[in-house]
Amino acid sequence: MGISILDRLSEAKKEEKAAELRESSERAKEQAKHDEQERRAYERDLMHEKAELLKMKQGLSDGEEFTEKEEPVKKEYTLKEKIDNFFYHYKFHTVMGVIIAGLLFFLIRDYVTAERPDVMVLFLHNCYDMQFAASDVTEKWSGYTDDLNHDRKKCAKLYYAPATYTNDDAATQYLAQADRTKIVGEFQSGTTIIVIGSMEDYKLLGVDEGVFDDATQLFPGDPNAEKIGYRLSGTRFKEMCGIADLDDEELYVSFRTPVDTFGSSEEKMRERYDCALAFFRAYLQDNRAEPVETAETQDSEQQVPEQQVSE
Repeated sequence: MGISILDRLSEAKKEEKAAELRESSERAKEQAKHDEQERRAYERDLMHEKAELLKMKQGLSDGEEFTEKEEPVKKEYTLKEKIDNFFYHYKFHTVMGVIIAGLLFFLIRDYVTAERPDVMVLFLHNCYDMQFAASDVTEKWSGYTDDLNHDRKKCAKLYYAPATYTNDDAATQYLAQADRTKIVGEFQSGTTIIVIGSMEDYKLLGVDEGVFDDATQLFPGDPNAEKIGYRLSGTRFKEMCGIADLDDEELYVSFRTPVDTFGSSEEKMRERYDCALAFFRAYLQDNRAEPVETAETQDSEQQVPEQQVSE
């Protein structure tokens, strides 16, 4: 079957249309190429004129080379933009600086304001009112010690950490655990020499044997001195702390025997021991419940008549 006249006309129109499109495309390309050449020529002329103008301003001759240096345009920033720009570039450094400065501030403040006792006394017996009276006792006791750590402050601190609690609720158990941790830490460190407690407290903690010095050797001839420690009722401690219902008949002031511990050497502990013993002796001179004639007082009394006879 032959091709119809309509089909032939349609094909001819398509070919004519395609030819027109190709011609239009070629013209557009030629025009774009021509425009690009004119643009480049214009830029070259403009750069040449600019260079010549700068040469004239700087007094350069035609034979001298000229190198154009474009000066950066300085933008004027507002204060807010400057702050935002600073934090944008130094955000990490700023945050780290603030954290380090804060840590240094708290460490220095803690060091300056921290209480560093010259003598530490651990009160193990369960006495509810002692947690409120401890600071008052500390203030009164501090007059009987020297400035042993050379911080220009005299401090004989009473720290209340009971070995037992009467209540059994969750909050009390939490406090008991915290106090037990404190007690264990103090015994391991060797910083606390004087301990106040009953035999029951000592047995509960397992420190009733081989831990404390024989008080009868430390205070010879004193009826209040026993092997485990110095009986607290032989002092005016009850009146000092102001706790009327404190049962001090079974409480002892005991002195730990210097040994090598986890946090201290025997030599270092011996130094603290001598200071603690000197503190308690000074306290006893003014605070015995009743005058006691000890071996030390007998020796001093015997020396007086001998001096009078010699005179």
